[in-house]
Amino acid sequence: CEKVAATRNCSSAVLSVFVEVPGIAIVKTAVFNDDNNNKIANAGETITYKFVVTNTGNVPLTGITITDPLPGVIVSGQAIDLAVGESNDTNFSALYKITQTDINNGTVTNQASVKGSSAKGVVVEDISDNSGIDGDKPTVITLNGCEINVINALSPNGDQKNARFY
Repeated sequence: CEKVAATRNCSSAVLSVFVEVPGIAIVKTAVFNDDNNNKIANAGETITYKFVVTNTGNVPLTGITITDPLPGVIVSGQAIDLAVGESNDTNFSALYKITQTDINNGTVTNQASVKGSSAKGVVVEDISDNSGIDGDKPTVITLNGCEINVINALSPNGDQKNARFY
């Protein structure tokens, strides 16, 4: 303030502070591809993974990439940029060839991770969730590797009388 005689001459200013808070989220879903249409999982058939990446922060993100640690999975898609609040569900996908070990285990469980950076170089990461942007639950797909058809009636000795199956 400047004091002139009996009055004060004061200036005021408004200061706006912007706090950069970058954020990112990834959702990963899985679909079993029954390539031979026999309704059970066979080694060599595939699982297709889809990814939805969302910029949850307040600044644009660049150089966004996805990695998936599942051995043998093939991730496709180029690095992308996302504006504030923007999501992308078409750029990234992955394909995984089912193994006999997967079938024996009955499931395939894994998580992917996403990474991007702000214009100021702040790196943000997230691990995938199977249903929403706020969680970190792995994606699990159940594999039915065999189907047992128990016949309700049988006649092992051919007498046409049903016997019990134990």
